[in-house]
Amino acid sequence: MRRRSRHSAIRLARSSTTPDNRLDGLPSLAAQKTALGTGLRFLPVGHVGNVAAAPEEAERVAREIRASGPYNMQVRRLRQTLQAAGLANVPVGTVDKFQGREAPVVFYSMATSSAEDVPRTLDFLFSRNRVNVAVSRAMCLACIVASPRLLESRARTIEQMRLINPLCRFAEMAEG
Repeated sequence: MRRRSRHSAIRLARSSTTPDNRLDGLPSLAAQKTALGTGLRFLPVGHVGNVAAAPEEAERVAREIRASGPYNMQVRRLRQTLQAAGLANVPVGTVDKFQGREAPVVFYSMATSSAEDVPRTLDFLFSRNRVNVAVSRAMCLACIVASPRLLESRARTIEQMRLINPLCRFAEMAEG
């Protein structure tokens, strides 16, 4: 049975997603809302050949924020794009910068077009800890902005399968 989290403080990690294979919110925070909604969203953005920065993803995040993140290069691109859109006060940083902090809405921009374009290793891009930190910082809405080609990444080992699975599971459970 597919279960969607419609409330906040989303926690994702461990084996495939959570120990019981679900994404859950904390019931005590279910009444919190944002102008962008609540829950999980996978925002696919098609692009090719991006390694460590995706201007297409930065534009999508700016559009989403206007309607209501992973590598340093992408952080700079997001800041530039948001500043140009009149949104310079929106906090932007790597997953590590937001460790221990929360926000009503979190956008996690993956920046890389495909597994073949990964600048480091699959372990870095698909790190369960990094995805967990990014998603669990959201109090109401967690959005992963990424190339849909990342969902087609080819695993060559069981461990790589374990790394790629949380992103695929997130996309499967996310709304629209």
